[in-house]
Amino acid sequence: MANECLGKNKKGYKCSRKVANGEWCVYHQSQRPTSRVVANPKSNGSKTASKWQTHSGSKLVGCKYDTPVIHAAYTGKPGYIYVYTHSSFLSKEGNGWVQVRNLTNNKHLMNKWVDVDMKHLKTILIKVGMTTKTPAVRILQWEEKCKHKLACLYPGSHNLRDNGLLGAFKRLSLLKSEPKLKTYVSAFKGFWAPRDILLAEKKIHALLKGRYGRGEIHCTECSDKPQQGKSRCFWPFSKSSEPAPHNIHNEWFPVPKEDIAMIFQLIDSICSTY
Repeated sequence: MANECLGKNKKGYKCSRKVANGEWCVYHQSQRPTSRVVANPKSNGSKTASKWQTHSGSKLVGCKYDTPVIHAAYTGKPGYIYVYTHSSFLSKEGNGWVQVRNLTNNKHLMNKWVDVDMKHLKTILIKVGMTTKTPAVRILQWEEKCKHKLACLYPGSHNLRDNGLLGAFKRLSLLKSEPKLKTYVSAFKGFWAPRDILLAEKKIHALLKGRYGRGEIHCTECSDKPQQGKSRCFWPFSKSSEPAPHNIHNEWFPVPKEDIAMIFQLIDSICSTY
């Protein structure tokens, strides 16, 4: 007989999901009391992941940080890590405006909603998700929920680097130097984490948040209530009135377009560990 999960959600309420085996659903495996051990500093996974600490210039760079603490026995499920963004951010046509909060470091705009034209920026908002199905299925579910066209980002999917002859030479050089991705599955456009997909996603989010910060997107399609007073301006950041009470999507990372390839390497190294 199925029992309710013993975990609690972010608001502190008890999870209502039914679990056939065990006492914890896949989303709350991290709340299960377990003994924890320090990963072997000599292990390949620890060395690979340790180079992805944050902060220094505009690129991810290698520097030392504490050896990660991992579960003695993985209690989660395997699955895919995938990356996606709004299709409008990649298209040369159409509307690139989106309403965000805490995307910029401008102290006058902190905790305030602003209208941003992503087509005028050198950064792109990306989302890193996890799924026990396939990335294509999960992205389709998000599209049906939010009524926005989304685009999966994967190695070689979109050219976010420089255009022109100089950019072509740069891309050729990077293709020769970029290491092979061990966990990337091209058939499903995702990175396979064989042990614990939930822990892998949390680790990736923590590293990206520490390096780039994170923003919130105001989704205008997750509610039937009309939105009023939304301003538009040709400057990339323009102050906007408080939005109507639609859903707020968290954990969007403002990433320089030139860093996308390195982020794939980061995800690959984390999935190799988890």
